Amino acid sequence: MVKIYAPNKAYNGITATVRFINGEGETDNPKLLKWFARKGYHVDLVKNTSESTQEEVTELKEESTSGTTEQITDESPSNKYDALNVDDLKELAKNLKIKGYSSMLRPQLIEALQAKESE
Repeated sequence: MVKIYAPNKAYNGITATVRFINGEGETDNPKLLKWFARKGYHVDLVKNTSESTQEEVTELKEESTSGTTEQITDESPSNKYDALNVDDLKELAKNLKIKGYSSMLRPQLIEALQAKESE
């Protein structure tokens, strides 16, 4: 099994079919591991992981490291909101007087903030 750590250490829920408790989840699915690595999750090996999975995760870490540099230097509007948690996004939405922000999910908040920014 490969451990996956969410950016939000207090996250409890299911993302991409992986259950997270206190920001930690596990899977052996190479496609999911690659997806999580691209999305900024920390992917870490557990001792009993097969050699082939270890090799794939090592490659993923190398890919995600190079991808991280691109994300940091990219100044698109979505990237500046990706680093914020839901409470911060809601605070921004409140300050910008976006209606219905309190019941929005994270992707909806980001979309609403981007729309407001482009006005």
